[in-house]
Amino acid sequence: MSFGFKNIGHFFATAAGDIVKGARAVASVMLKAQKMEPEIEALSSLFFPQAVELERGAFALLGMAAQAVTEAGDAASANGINIVLDQQLIADIKGLIQAIEQYSKSAGLTKPAGK
Repeated sequence: MSFGFKNIGHFFATAAGDIVKGARAVASVMLKAQKMEPEIEALSSLFFPQAVELERGAFALLGMAAQAVTEAGDAASANGINIVLDQQLIADIKGLIQAIEQYSKSAGLTKPAGK
């Protein structure tokens, strides 16, 4: 026996129901993960002490880039975009660069030549 949809409305109702079920399952897992965030961050810090700062910095930069691209619209594709970083973010990034370089050395990774 094969399953089929009665009509387009049935198709969309079934698909939407599946999406909601999936979203509820993901939300449940996310809530559990959020409760474990301090433990996860502590474990990450054992591997790389600045892991939390690295993650937050990466997402902050992604957010800034997404906002700039959204605000520039089609002009972003034609002309590129510029993002202004404040002094604190620049200092934070410099600190992360140093930490990543130190980690890379200890892991036996060779930084390419150049700036």
